[in-house]
Amino acid sequence: DSAERKQWSHLLAEAYKRQQQVPLALPIFEAASQANPNDMSALADLIDGLASAGRHDRAEQYVLDWLAKDPENDDAVAALVAVLADQKRLTDAHEIVRNRLLIMHWVLLIGGV
Repeated sequence: DSAERKQWSHLLAEAYKRQQQVPLALPIFEAASQANPNDMSALADLIDGLASAGRHDRAEQYVLDWLAKDPENDDAVAALVAVLADQKRLTDAHEIVRNRLLIMHWVLLIGGV
């Protein structure tokens, strides 16, 4: 069964990740993301795995692609901030959070909430 195989593959990848064997988990996360391109959970797992493996450039590119498709997605913004912070690009991460908060402030102000 495809759903059962997907679940077991995910559990295996998570086990690899917990055991600090992220390079073994990456092909599983990548296959899941490619097989289900609209599954943002699979994409988030791949991004997190790439960042954990120190492949920040690839993780960042996946996040930027995600944001290009869905710029208002809070999970994508959070993933970008996490990837940038993991790279010690704290100024960039801070700027994104600051801008997001400013946008939220103006939306609330304009909306009269």
